[in-house]
Amino acid sequence: MKNKWNAIDCWMVALGATFFSVGLFAPRFALRNAGSVCTNTHKNEPRRIASVEVIIPAYLESSCIGSRVEELRRQTQGSVVPVAICVVASDQETAAAAAVAGARVQHHSRSGKAAAINAAVSASRADLIVLTDANCSFAPENWLSLVIDSFCCAALICGRKAELGSLERLSRRYAEFDLTADSREVVALPFAVGEALAFRRSDFVSIPETTLVDDLAICLSFIRRRLPVGVAPKWAVSEPAANSAQQWERRVRMATGVMREVSPQIAHLLHFPQGRVLLVCKYWRLTIGNAAYWAMVVGLFLRFRKGWQWFAMGTLAIVPGVLFKVGLLGRSLISQLVVPLALQAVPPVAVVRLMRRPSGVWRKEPR
Repeated sequence: MKNKWNAIDCWMVALGATFFSVGLFAPRFALRNAGSVCTNTHKNEPRRIASVEVIIPAYLESSCIGSRVEELRRQTQGSVVPVAICVVASDQETAAAAAVAGARVQHHSRSGKAAAINAAVSASRADLIVLTDANCSFAPENWLSLVIDSFCCAALICGRKAELGSLERLSRRYAEFDLTADSREVVALPFAVGEALAFRRSDFVSIPETTLVDDLAICLSFIRRRLPVGVAPKWAVSEPAANSAQQWERRVRMATGVMREVSPQIAHLLHFPQGRVLLVCKYWRLTIGNAAYWAMVVGLFLRFRKGWQWFAMGTLAIVPGVLFKVGLLGRSLISQLVVPLALQAVPPVAVVRLMRRPSGVWRKEPR
């Protein structure tokens, strides 16, 4: 006799699929409806940028910081404005390598990336601040000119990120948008990319030193003050992809940070257009959307009664996340297809970690 669907099974699967779909299609809708400029008010306030400082918070980056500084110096040597490169180093080896490459070195204790950013911006005297990481690269060669021009329409400019050889390639192209072919100068989307952020120093306010996701904290501070945030599709930033175990830890940390930073501000963010976009596209997917996914899974579990069916469903629901966490996912097409399922295990783990009250300092592997 065939198993029949009961009312609870049907409602759980139907509602789960509906709410989960919002998280899938909301980003596409947001991209389609995003303006090419963030606000006309900001466009009518052209403030001359007379100096630029690139700030690189770095810890255990001695093997890559030198080449990064040299690349930035080469790309900015013909700039029409003076450009300084500051490395905020939290270990002696990184500081020494940065100094040899020609960067100004600011020593900072190991108290988290947010604290390093606050200290560096506070000590800077440049008009424009560019934040990036030690293992990233900018393109094209004239990226600085593109960024400066973008400030006619936004207060916080974010780059378009790509991970070389990423095992999340398919999911990133869908969920985080592929803006490669976008012809707009600035797309009005509040999705900060910590590896490529630019803002006027006068617009910056210190972020909480306990924050887990520094780029999100900066983005939220701009949205709360009604300062427009945008993505510059032509400003590309790339970094080598981490292995799946490292990427799992990064994803959990980011999800934990989003939940902790955004949850207390939901009511306030609902008053702002960009705040609502951030809530629907980012927060929903990690909270309501993920809960809907697991409700859908439970509904399917209730539908089946036989042991082998439970085993098959459990394998599809749990094993991808385990493979991701222990680092067994490679970069094959099959792994690319498994990753979106594996990512659904991240928010529940983030909730557990959130209850442990994590600090803004995390364990980092040397690079």
